[in-house]
Amino acid sequence: MNKLEKILNVLGIVTIVLITVGVIWFIVEFKEMMNDYRCSQLPINEFFQDKKCERYWRYRND
Repeated sequence: MNKLEKILNVLGIVTIVLITVGVIWFIVEFKEMMNDYRCSQLPINEFFQDKKCERYWRYRND
């Protein structure tokens, strides 16, 4: 195996890893966006009862 083939193999592996990370990042961000939308559509009493919406509360009763 010559140097060019090794370089191409490494670049192929790096490309696959970067694409995989990009897809995972997109899925996580999309799920967060869907949660943002869901929380914004809830009635106020359900909004404050839903733990998934806690990050959007302005204050907490600690």
